Amino acid sequence: MVYLVLDKDFKLIDKQVVKKKFSEFFLEKGYETVSATLLAHYIKANGWFDYQFTSVNKKTGEFSAFYLDLNRKSAEGKKNDVVLGSIALVGGNIETKRTPLNTNYSYLFVYPAKEGHVFVAEYSRSKERLFMRLEPLKFEATEKKK
Repeated sequence: MVYLVLDKDFKLIDKQVVKKKFSEFFLEKGYETVSATLLAHYIKANGWFDYQFTSVNKKTGEFSAFYLDLNRKSAEGKKNDVVLGSIALVGGNIETKRTPLNTNYSYLFVYPAKEGHVFVAEYSRSKERLFMRLEPLKFEATEKKK
């Protein structure tokens, strides 16, 4: 993931690469003819897009952008390694944060929720069950940048 810091005239002030696991997916023949918007919706609907959402505090102008950093379930059926990452502007500093989400899901979705939490929805294909929970965001900043 890459974040850019721009001034009011959109000149680059700072840039940073946030390390995460490499994600890849493959599309069937014919998808090269699909519009970019439709393709983005298709990729997001299948859970192949790491970016989840951005939350903005309108009073302070601070924001947090959330993404998933994951290893999909292995052929042996081992537990998924899932981390929820955040890139946030807090008090004028950029902070990157990571918190593990332990799961045995077939599908995992993360949505905004009440302050200090995210809503996690997991679907287990083998059990034919949907699990939902609020996950507190109690993790410490791993990096600060002015």
